[in-house]
Amino acid sequence: MLRPRNVSPMMLLSMSRPPLLCVVQAVQVGHTKLLKLHSAWGDLEYTGPYGQASKEWTANPDVAGSCKPDSSDKTHFWMEYSD
Repeated sequence: MLRPRNVSPMMLLSMSRPPLLCVVQAVQVGHTKLLKLHSAWGDLEYTGPYGQASKEWTANPDVAGSCKPDSSDKTHFWMEYSD
């Protein structure tokens, strides 16, 4: 569920660099466990639960309050630990 931003299918085939990700923060709110990840390239978008445009943020305001997601930040994203 990680996909490059604004990249055509032909460019995807020619991409030779691997995604560079590192864990920045780990948070547990109730039974929800999340990781904040940093993408060194800044051109990946996580589209799963707790991704930037995810409905989970509005459905779980306590989690959003603890994590403080920033939709303008293109180098960091949140992902469920189980993913």
